[in-house]
Amino acid sequence: MGFIHQTGYFVFSLFLFHSIPSATRAVPELQKPSIPPHSNTSQLTCLAIAGRMDRGNQSKADLLPDWWFTGQIPNRPAIHRFDHLAFERWAKAQPVELAPVVKFLRENLHEVGQEEFEQALRHSFSHFLKSRSNKKPLLFILPGAKDGKTKSQIWVAGLLRGLFPEEMKNAEFIVENDALGGPNFEAGELKKICSGNYHIVMADDGSYSGRQLYLTFHNLLSEVRRAGLPDIEQVNLVYPYVTNRAKARLGGERTKTPIYFSHLMPTVGELIKSLAPEQRKGLQDLGDNLWQVLDSENALTFFDHKLPDGISIPVAVWEGLIFEMKDGHIKRKTQTVPSDRAGGTWERPITIPFLMRGNTPYQHEN
Repeated sequence: MGFIHQTGYFVFSLFLFHSIPSATRAVPELQKPSIPPHSNTSQLTCLAIAGRMDRGNQSKADLLPDWWFTGQIPNRPAIHRFDHLAFERWAKAQPVELAPVVKFLRENLHEVGQEEFEQALRHSFSHFLKSRSNKKPLLFILPGAKDGKTKSQIWVAGLLRGLFPEEMKNAEFIVENDALGGPNFEAGELKKICSGNYHIVMADDGSYSGRQLYLTFHNLLSEVRRAGLPDIEQVNLVYPYVTNRAKARLGGERTKTPIYFSHLMPTVGELIKSLAPEQRKGLQDLGDNLWQVLDSENALTFFDHKLPDGISIPVAVWEGLIFEMKDGHIKRKTQTVPSDRAGGTWERPITIPFLMRGNTPYQHEN
């Protein structure tokens, strides 16, 4: 699959979603590997991370995992999420009319292994570092852990501490506390963010829709304005994998937010448009039935370290749904099973899951 790759410039507004020509920063595209069958083991081990941080000197230390302070990031993924044998069972269970869809998915599903992800993260962060016009210190904004589960942004920041020990040894971190009923940032934190004395950074593995990142900005800018502080000078987004949809959602006219990424993840709709006419015909012949199985705005990229939800990738892929043809229409295949109500039944979708859920390496107890 050839990833679509382009350069533009995007800035963020609290209220506007349209894009304005500005400076999105893309690094040279990395080659997408095929997805060969492989074992569920990996040679990756724990990663030493730059500097030991004193828990007593870290604001909101209880919102960070224990490993943040011990000098090692644990649990780099030792599993692969794509089960090829299960996928082939899933494919054989589909009606013959969906053969073009099965072929399309077989050719375009993209599993990002940990080595590939870390390579993309290196490329994106290196490009950000090289783009700086001065050597002001780095200030990362991180979401706090909730219910003993660490967010991916903290895990990615930990990886950056390990992959860039020299550049990250003096980095500072502000942890957002999104508990209900109070501000997410302390007054001193907001002043630091708006001071102009730091390169402000938000980093994560990727963005499919841009919604989560938009809400983070919404909260941050709202608090800045309520505090009567000047607008944030610039927030640098290090997101190795993004979609055009996510980039467009982050468009606007107030806070400049250059995005440093390595891969532009194509959506289902973009992939279909990129096909040769003869390849596209089989999918188009399905008409509306195609969109019972796929969603044009979903991507087909997923990670060894995290499986995105059924909003980011097609729910049929996420759940492994089986379909059948009835009266010329594709429908989910179900089986009648007893319900909790006495004597009641319900139609449960038949599935053959082929993407492993769970085992997210950073979502363990502190």
